[in-house]
Amino acid sequence: MIALQKLDEISGNFAVDSGGSFLGCIGAIDGIAIRIRCPTKEKDGVHDPGNYFCRKNFYALNVQAICDRQKRILWISPTHQGSSHDSTAWAQTELHDLLVELHDVLKERGLFLVGDSAYPISTYLQVPYPKAKPGTQEDAFNFWLSNSRIQIECTFGEFIARFGLFWRTLKFDLERSCHIIRAASKIHNFLIDCREGTLEDTEFLRNLSYEEVASVEASATPNGTNTEDDDITYPLVTDNNAPKPPGRKDTEFVERRQAGEELRDDLCTTLLANGNVRPRGKRMKYNHFGHAYFE
Repeated sequence: MIALQKLDEISGNFAVDSGGSFLGCIGAIDGIAIRIRCPTKEKDGVHDPGNYFCRKNFYALNVQAICDRQKRILWISPTHQGSSHDSTAWAQTELHDLLVELHDVLKERGLFLVGDSAYPISTYLQVPYPKAKPGTQEDAFNFWLSNSRIQIECTFGEFIARFGLFWRTLKFDLERSCHIIRAASKIHNFLIDCREGTLEDTEFLRNLSYEEVASVEASATPNGTNTEDDDITYPLVTDNNAPKPPGRKDTEFVERRQAGEELRDDLCTTLLANGNVRPRGKRMKYNHFGHAYFE
């Protein structure tokens, strides 16, 4: 019961911007690719290193994470191969299996995660409407879902900006790299808790520039040069969220998808009834793809 009360509290925080209309979100999920050295059989027990080579052309760990509205990392799973699609990595986690098991409980209370189109829709994970036309209620739903989902992108940005270790390729074995990522997430949450009600940490991150980091990294190596070809600073990392090609789906998957679409339609109707539309800025227009731009 205490856990459900906490989920209701998280949901209430996410619903603030919509005036309580977009209610039920208990976390935003996404994945990022953390650069690692090429795994080996001797150190990592990896027989096919190619499985860790991601679509952005570097070796990586696909790290799945969920955050709350305050950008705390509620859950993290850093062990997935870099070539894994986000939906595949998510389906391999114990949390995914738990949410499937608690499907009825979450549906009854109207609780769900929000993610991008890389993830399959269900009652416990809501994703945007595909190809929603500007000005429609589907477009309004996509806006308010994105308003919650963007918190995980902000979380990743802050997480990476805070720990310069991730600006370079991790040179450790896979097990230690995963431990480092988990430990960093705990420190991140500790600092989030400490900064509540203050601007100190926010100001620090706002003033942190790539030029400053590059100068620090240059001074840490002889003559300002890198000792290895791939030892280059990368202030940002990328996720593996391209839409996954459709394949054969089992009956349970289809039922979860249909139930998720029904919930999405209900949420969409609630937003419309409460007058929650996509805010339109001055001089904002839409192109034929439905993307907003300013004149």
